[in-house]
Amino acid sequence: MSTPDVLISGGQPQSPPPNDDIISIEEFAGHNSADILRVSGEESLENIELHLPRAKTVVVTFPAFTDGRGFSLGRLLRKRAGFEGQLIAEGPLIPDQYAFALQCGFNAIKLEPALFERHTEGSWFEALDQFDLTYQRGYAVPSGPATSVLDARPTGFRTTENAKDPYRGLSAESALKKAIEAYEGQIVLASSLGADSAVLLHMVSKIEPNLPIIFLDTGKHFRETLAYRDMLIDDLGLTNFQNIRPDPAEVKAQDPKGDLNQSAPDACCDLRKVRPLDRVIRQYDARITGRKRYQTPQRADMPILELGGDQVKINPLAYWSAKDVTAYMRRHDLTPHPMLALGYLSIGCQPCTTRVSEGEDPRAGRWRHSDKTECGIHFIDGKWQPLPVNKTYEVF
Repeated sequence: MSTPDVLISGGQPQSPPPNDDIISIEEFAGHNSADILRVSGEESLENIELHLPRAKTVVVTFPAFTDGRGFSLGRLLRKRAGFEGQLIAEGPLIPDQYAFALQCGFNAIKLEPALFERHTEGSWFEALDQFDLTYQRGYAVPSGPATSVLDARPTGFRTTENAKDPYRGLSAESALKKAIEAYEGQIVLASSLGADSAVLLHMVSKIEPNLPIIFLDTGKHFRETLAYRDMLIDDLGLTNFQNIRPDPAEVKAQDPKGDLNQSAPDACCDLRKVRPLDRVIRQYDARITGRKRYQTPQRADMPILELGGDQVKINPLAYWSAKDVTAYMRRHDLTPHPMLALGYLSIGCQPCTTRVSEGEDPRAGRWRHSDKTECGIHFIDGKWQPLPVNKTYEVF
């Protein structure tokens, strides 16, 4: 007799529903008395919705802990389909992903006994504690150069600083609204669909949902990123979302094997990001970005209103900390990027993005083992132009 699976709920091991009672979506319609539905993470929501009136429990299978599609599906079942029953994640998940599963609407996770035995019971309970900290593991530890409030969260009463940045002291929403009004018809948001992108997209949807939004479809993104893009467009009602791709002839000539990133990452970014973006974005006077001071040393002194070069950049989240992002995501119940649960705290193209270890800077996984820290689309005339360091202090 085989050892039964284990259900982790409330941080504690429990007995799961018997496997014989869990019916696949292909067979569910033929079982009149069945009320526990099993679906794969890649199943379409439309197919699942046909069976939800009868299903009291939905079990979403994860083929591997590196496959994040099940998290997105769980979120869709809760938010879009309005499913209120028991939602269980089934597969080779690890404790780090338990808190993220809860964030996406799952009640529990179902594990094979061999996998459960690889971790202590305490590790699952500790993961439950992390649910109260952040939706992103890297946010619970020091992350990047701007973790000190003395440097990262300056106040607005230094007149010399305000003169350099007229938007200094404004909230992110106020800065964004002011910029959209000031540059009406000549402002665009360039979104990477990364870990924090839902924040700015949500703000834009409340201020001007028809604002032009540009996404660089490099041909190298995680499939989870592309699914996340489609979900946010639909959920937030964004009506002017534009997918920009590199020139096929240039790709064929310069990267015929698709491995340019391995030998010349700067050239690859230039081919797949800088040039495609430049061809489209040059028609606008101003660009909104989601960059933040804490992310890299090069961004540590970045203003909200960034002047220089041929285009103004507005960085509404410049002074935000990682916890500010977490709080906003939770307050507005925004869907997290599915790759966060897999340890990707800064998400770019798949070949140049790796997981981040506990305690590392969130962007340590970008272009790992190289000196490269930026893709090039935020440079001025090809070079980073930081402003002089001027520290101010926050009063408590």
